[in-house]
Amino acid sequence: MQSSNHGTAHRPRVLVVDDNQDAADSLAALLQSWGCDASTAYDGTSGATLAESLRPEAILLDLRMPETSGFEACRAIRANPWAAETVILAVTGSAEDRETALTEAGFDGVFLKPVEPATLQELLTWLRLRIPASASSTPSTRRRPKSETASVSPPA
Repeated sequence: MQSSNHGTAHRPRVLVVDDNQDAADSLAALLQSWGCDASTAYDGTSGATLAESLRPEAILLDLRMPETSGFEACRAIRANPWAAETVILAVTGSAEDRETALTEAGFDGVFLKPVEPATLQELLTWLRLRIPASASSTPSTRRRPKSETASVSPPA
């Protein structure tokens, strides 16, 4: 996939993990057309492994995947110190998964499928404006974007 060049603006690294390859590829292509460096993985284990090497600023992670679920993948990713500042958003077709994703698995928010383009644009705008965690950004000044079903707030 080719990615668009949007000048010197920050190009957020986004990882899309979904066992539906067409859905993952389509979402990644859309993100790339908007100036992101988007990558894909098609299962939770590969997603966690790729996240380790890419260290993306955001991960869109399907919850219901065979073998390693999005819940398990999120927990594995969150176990790494580098992932403390990574925005991990659950993507699901079931509103019933919302509470578990937010309270037990370590997700920052939940998007219901299909993810609305305007919601993704809000996430990207926020990621582009965000100063990298290694610079002067602090939890008290950072505001994470709102997901479709839950407000997302910075870590404590």
